[in-house]
Amino acid sequence: MLGLSSSPKDASFFPSWTHGGALRYYDSCASCRATPTRWSDKRGSGVSSDKRMKVLVIPPFHQFPSMSTRAMAMLNDYVLVGGNTIIVVGGPTGVLFINQNLAGTDGYGYELEPKWVEGPYEMQDSAMGSAFQYGAVTLPAVETYNVGVTTASLPKEAVSYYEASEVSVVFMLPCEAGRIIYIGYTFAEMVLHVASSSYQPDLFLPCQVPAWTDILLLALRSSPT
Repeated sequence: MLGLSSSPKDASFFPSWTHGGALRYYDSCASCRATPTRWSDKRGSGVSSDKRMKVLVIPPFHQFPSMSTRAMAMLNDYVLVGGNTIIVVGGPTGVLFINQNLAGTDGYGYELEPKWVEGPYEMQDSAMGSAFQYGAVTLPAVETYNVGVTTASLPKEAVSYYEASEVSVVFMLPCEAGRIIYIGYTFAEMVLHVASSSYQPDLFLPCQVPAWTDILLLALRSSPT
């Protein structure tokens, strides 16, 4: 189990940028405790204090650990003040993680609307000049493992790199000194299961989707070192 944390008694407990309204956002999100575990303050402190850690990748989960109010503040401080990058990978749970835990520049969070749409997903002009310009011109749809967000739900400062039918599956959210990058693929097809027969046992073989793997590597490349 991850550690629990009690709520602080005064605003000095939080980074200075949260004093303009983000505490109210945190208060509303702190009650979201549908999962049995919590992201402890100790984990958040380790992320925010290690100056060598410039990129934090949030992998796809069936359920994310919920976060204490202070852990959310430290995670956001890591991006907004530290100038670092959070890469969120996955489907609806990844979008939910952004909505519930990341405050954004104004401190009030995001209201991204997850949506599945059949691909392929086309590179946008906005990719030019970024690391994503070296990605595939189109990204393939992999069964139902690709979930993006409606472009209408993206904040005005967002940069969408790949879209189909007004749904973005790869985008970046600038956050003052840092950024959040979302990649709408769960990477569930990284392993191919070959059923057993009477002659051999089950096999689990690598089955990468190169275009999507490249996007993840380019997201890492686009982050400051």
